[in-house]
Parts: sequence; structure tokens; C-alpha cells
Amino acid sequence: MAYLNDSKVECLVEMVIIGGFENGALYSGVGCSALNNYVRELLMDEGVTTRSSLVRLIANKARFGWFERMRRTKKTINEEI
Repeated sequence: MAYLNDSKVECLVEMVIIGGFENGALYSGVGCSALNNYVRELLMDEGVTTRSSLVRLIANKARFGWFERMRRTKKTINEEI
């Protein structure tokens, strides 16, 4: 089992946000199990361990990262109007 540093975790989170939320089938109201399954499959594709704690960590960081992007986008749009 390989150690994952913070930069690798952040890279995986970005992959979930871009690949799953921005360009994929994930959406803001997606359930935890569907998001966890998406993350688990991504980790398997990347050759990373699929420990449940790691899957949940990446899923939660990706969900909150997505919410933050939406909040910033809405704020930018409202400022331009």
C-alpha cells in the first residue's frame, strides 16, 4: 500500500470535480453511495488503494469543492448583473 501525499489527494479530488461533476454524470444532489462508487472506480483506474476512509475523504472534499465552485460562480454572475 502506497502512501498518498496531500498533492495526490488534491489531484484526485480535482479529477472527481472535473470528470464527475463538470463533465460527468454527477450532480449537486447525488447520493453518497453513488459518489463513493464513482470515487472508488476512479481510484481503481488510477491504481490507488480503495480503502473506505480514503474514498469518503475524497468524495467529501470533491462535493464541498464543487459547492464552493458553484458559490463562486453565482457570486461572479450576480456581481456582473
